[in-house]
Amino acid sequence: MTSAEVVMWGKVRGRRLAGMRFRRQHPVLGYVLDFYCHEIRLAVDVDGDAHRGREQYDAMRTRILLDHAIKVLRLRNDEVIHNLPDSIRRIEFTIHELRRRL
Repeated sequence: MTSAEVVMWGKVRGRRLAGMRFRRQHPVLGYVLDFYCHEIRLAVDVDGDAHRGREQYDAMRTRILLDHAIKVLRLRNDEVIHNLPDSIRRIEFTIHELRRRL
């Protein structure tokens, strides 16, 4: 895991975020999702430098996951490291939106 993923894991593990259970490095449809909450079908990806130049691949991957009713929330490493509270708020907002649809 990247340092940003380690920080994020500390915030989402053990149902610490809105009572939801997240798994890390979870395989779905042949992809490995950084963090995944099966209950509401939410993938949270923390994108670092390795994602530069892979925008088309990432967009295709997101479309495929969406086609299977999995919402993908992408955060950049620097967002997580330099503005963790905002990153957490974005995830919480997405959780609440997805819960309302259930």
